[in-house]
Amino acid sequence: MSKPPSVDESRVEQIIETPNSHLTSGCEVGLVITTYNRPRYLATTLRSLAAGTLGKTALVIIDDGSQSRKTLDLVRAFSLPGVPITKIFRKRRARSFNDVGFPVALRFRRRAKGFGVHDCLRIGWRYLLDHTPCSYLANLDSDTLVRPRWLSEILRLYREQRDRCGPIILTGYNSCKHPIRQDLGDHYVKESIGGVNVLFEADLFDSLIAPNLRYEEPLQIGWDWLVVRAAVQKGYPLLCTKPSVVQHTGHVGRFSFFVQFDQALDFDD
Repeated sequence: MSKPPSVDESRVEQIIETPNSHLTSGCEVGLVITTYNRPRYLATTLRSLAAGTLGKTALVIIDDGSQSRKTLDLVRAFSLPGVPITKIFRKRRARSFNDVGFPVALRFRRRAKGFGVHDCLRIGWRYLLDHTPCSYLANLDSDTLVRPRWLSEILRLYREQRDRCGPIILTGYNSCKHPIRQDLGDHYVKESIGGVNVLFEADLFDSLIAPNLRYEEPLQIGWDWLVVRAAVQKGYPLLCTKPSVVQHTGHVGRFSFFVQFDQALDFDD
């Protein structure tokens, strides 16, 4: 049975590919960054990426229908030497009252229509699998800072632990909101991890990741919690670099409105 198309063309306004987007070999990681408005955060993230190295990585940036012209301009202008980048722009979200209902229900109505981080990640990761041979898939939120060799550090830890642990869900972000189960000196074993940054083997996408890229109502459970729950049920460890190589900078999110802002306390600027 053939796979469904990577991108639902009826929901996409434009796809921009760099000349070497379709790699035939040599790609290790397929990385997805999702965006929606908030150009100040996005600009910081892109500057941080540009200051480091991604190695053998193919990048997809997918915008979820931003109304901010600055956000769209930042995505269109971004480039990295030697890194193939595909930019996917989804059609703008509906703005009429009849379509979205009361503002308090706005984000949930949009999710029901397929909008949201989880849906963008599904599109981005599937696009990478269909177009670019890669061993690992990863994501990075658009409100983050990264150390110059952040992805290399994550891959190093994965390779060191893979033979001993089997498949792993790994992050470079030690969120203060997610408890540490074990401190093993050069890395942590976590009880849970958030969705700011994850990396996993590409072979896990169809069996573990894709079925859990959704948003559960009425409990308001996000994709990251569902993926983590499924990984734990399978016995896959949740590992984190020590120290963190990714930092969360945004103040807009489910947990970022409260007293303790969700961030890594061991990220060294």
